[in-house]
Amino acid sequence: MEQAWYEKKPLRFQLEIELIRRHHPDAVVFICRKTGRLMVLKKVQGRRGSYLAKVVFSQDHPLQPPESFSVEPEIRGTRHSLPEESNRLCLFPPELATPSLTGKTILDLTCDWFRCYEMWLDTGDWPPNNTSVRGIAADGRVPDR
Repeated sequence: MEQAWYEKKPLRFQLEIELIRRHHPDAVVFICRKTGRLMVLKKVQGRRGSYLAKVVFSQDHPLQPPESFSVEPEIRGTRHSLPEESNRLCLFPPELATPSLTGKTILDLTCDWFRCYEMWLDTGDWPPNNTSVRGIAADGRVPDR
């Protein structure tokens, strides 16, 4: 069986874990026994309630960015779901996906997605550019907050 990305790139794996623990200390990081993928569960508190998000690292991370999903409640049918009927969150335009995007950045964008989602529920309009996407640097990283 082929090695997982985190076995091939132990320094990148260590960086991912350290960034997530430092900036999202309440997140639960684990390797799924069934798929061998690195995953993160994060509870996001909004004005309307709390949300549980799941971030799944791709098998070829960092070449493909991690994907984020709404787990509880399972939110579907927004303009910012991929595809629209799924619970996968659209966090940024595809051209911003670079190997330097980290799980920490994806978690930042996920938290911001839920803020935008609540604004959409309140107003019927999705904010044109969420805060984190505007802050993505040319190298794909979100500056520390």
